[in-house]
Amino acid sequence: MSWWVTLFLLFFTAYFLHALHGNLRDENPEPMTAPGPNVYLLQSPLFLLAIVLAAGEGFLGRGLISPPHILLGILAGHLTFAVSVWVTHRNSRDAWQHFTHIGPILHFFKESPALLLRFLFISVVEEIIYRGALQPLLIAWTGSPAWSILLVAILFSMVHWHFFRNRAPDSLEFLAFSVLLGVLFHLTGNLALVIMIHTLRNLEIVYLEYLVKLEAYNDEARALQSIEARYLRHASEEA
Repeated sequence: MSWWVTLFLLFFTAYFLHALHGNLRDENPEPMTAPGPNVYLLQSPLFLLAIVLAAGEGFLGRGLISPPHILLGILAGHLTFAVSVWVTHRNSRDAWQHFTHIGPILHFFKESPALLLRFLFISVVEEIIYRGALQPLLIAWTGSPAWSILLVAILFSMVHWHFFRNRAPDSLEFLAFSVLLGVLFHLTGNLALVIMIHTLRNLEIVYLEYLVKLEAYNDEARALQSIEARYLRHASEEA
């Protein structure tokens, strides 16, 4: 075992235990909001080590900026989130409406590029750590892609605050989504694909929150400001 792998596993274990402890004690921030300084102290070196390991496996080459995979990831991300809406709400009409009403979603993204960049960065960090570094390591050690993908999906789910707070069907859906990312990455070896799927999911969750705010305030600027205040550190809440 190389020093890179050893350091990666040590930092990952510390990061995972810290996140799990905070989640179980309800000390961590809400999902996708800015984490505390302790998380950055653990996640930053972990991410750098993951980059080294992923690059060594050839996952950070041209495929990372492959236009076909990026486009496919955007389309697949939108489709999988529409399926998620159906699974969690059991409402075919809402799921279909979300899937077909692309214009308002694109308008929301255009109005707040900072949100788009924030969630793209989150997806890049998490996918390189979990799919680009950890998953190939486990597959190499166990010889079992299926069990490795499942274990990584479980670990990935458990570091998210909402996994322990949502209804059981919602948490199972999130676990299934995590497994899907692992399977797609194992089959394609392309990080751009899973990064874009992950990014679209996060952004469209925030878009649905924006719609709730818009209905409450009946003011696009105020609704957007409220969303940015929640997810961007520099924003201020005036709503």
